[in-house]
Amino acid sequence: MAAERKRDRDVGGIFPHGTKNSHGGLVAHPLSLGESRRWGDVGHSSRKFLRQLSELGLSFWRISEQPSETSSSGEKGTHPQGLWSSAFAPNPLYVDGLDLYEWGLWTAEERDFFETYAESDWPNYAAVKDYLLRLAARQFSHRASGELMAEFLSFSKTEREWLEPYGLFQSIHRALGKRPWQDWPEALKWKNKRAMDAARRQLSDAMRIEQLLQFFFHRQWSSLRTLAKNLGIALIPSIPLWLDESMADLWLEPKFFSLDARGKPNVRVIPQSSKEWNSESSPIHPAYRWQRMAEEHYAWWGRRVQTLGRHCDALYISDFHDLIRHAEISRTAEGNTADDIRTVAGPGVSFFQVLQFRSGHRLCIADPKTEALTSSADWVALQDVLSTFWCERDTESSVRELDGKIFKKDAFRWVQLLCPVERERSDSRKNIARVFRKCKPWGRAFRGALDLGKLRLLRRWKRWRQKQFLGLPLHLHLQRLRQAPSRFMLYLKTCARKISERDS
Repeated sequence: MAAERKRDRDVGGIFPHGTKNSHGGLVAHPLSLGESRRWGDVGHSSRKFLRQLSELGLSFWRISEQPSETSSSGEKGTHPQGLWSSAFAPNPLYVDGLDLYEWGLWTAEERDFFETYAESDWPNYAAVKDYLLRLAARQFSHRASGELMAEFLSFSKTEREWLEPYGLFQSIHRALGKRPWQDWPEALKWKNKRAMDAARRQLSDAMRIEQLLQFFFHRQWSSLRTLAKNLGIALIPSIPLWLDESMADLWLEPKFFSLDARGKPNVRVIPQSSKEWNSESSPIHPAYRWQRMAEEHYAWWGRRVQTLGRHCDALYISDFHDLIRHAEISRTAEGNTADDIRTVAGPGVSFFQVLQFRSGHRLCIADPKTEALTSSADWVALQDVLSTFWCERDTESSVRELDGKIFKKDAFRWVQLLCPVERERSDSRKNIARVFRKCKPWGRAFRGALDLGKLRLLRRWKRWRQKQFLGLPLHLHLQRLRQAPSRFMLYLKTCARKISERDS
């Protein structure tokens, strides 16, 4: 276990091409990788992109969350969709259709039909691709090989915790004409048990199709990650901080979001990354109820980074500065004036400690050493925790240097990651956490107790109570110790009774 933790913290294990203190890479979105076709994917185009990164000697590919503005047609409502359908589920529209043909799930006619729409705009392209992907899912039992069937059963079992609720939400969403979940019948909106059981029975086939779409993405992503490991390149996807009101997570966990009695967000977040925010055209991001999440030790965020962290080398948190301080506006506010917007503090140090522990110390953030943060009072408490994160910083290299070596796109951006182990620290920042960090085994125990408190200690106790000591688990030995006084008193009473019987 200690060797595994040391390997996770090792710089060369994740970024073998980089130097000792910094590691260079590119920020790009899969849709911008289309060369022969207009739109890219996580299949052939991404694998070719990884080979070109390897030839350039780069160490990582950070996959941006949203497509670039140059990829859209510029008209309202026609821009491409993001990489994530929910907090746990990726968008199946990023699946490469040619891989499905190679797996035997598409016929030659379906492949040619897909190729005819490869150069069309996003709405037509997405509609045709969605139809063909669902057709492959419906025909999966007849066309799939035994190996594919076994992989799907293993995937559905491993990812069951989030896959089944997400599949149920998507099935109900499509069965009701893609209406927002706030407009569903009350029994389905608030997850009445009888209504949920009926929906699972009636929509079992639709749920399986949704699970298969996620399996298609997972299989292509596994192939992409295998190639990246062989080439020595780290995959770092961006996970969105703020969710849209139409996502499944608000319906599954409404207690963690600021919603009214109808399920509508009553408090909206204005991300710092939004250059021009408009109450009508901008997406609605409901605010988190950080106090409610803190009562459960940010378990939902912990499951999120732990689940996604299994399928990548590191995670990049978008809009990181909003976790320190962000702007909110009430839904009942009239207009878009500065008086209606209020500044709210983020979740605090404990939130970052949970993310750090559940992700295995593999989180990337934007460069926190900005004037707005370092001048605030929150920075004093956060600087020691954030110093263990990987930080992204823009480099001075231009994208034009890639001409002739890689196909040029406006979405590409040079960045470097700064290693937290090698980052310089001043002597004035010595504290008890640094002392614990130097005391190898005891430092981990104390740091774990300080990070997660009761939650971490309970988990350690669950592991220790099952360990074998003198042929029995520890908890049975402790049970015997608790019963020892009563057994001893019973033994004394028996001895006294036998003595009295003998004397009589």
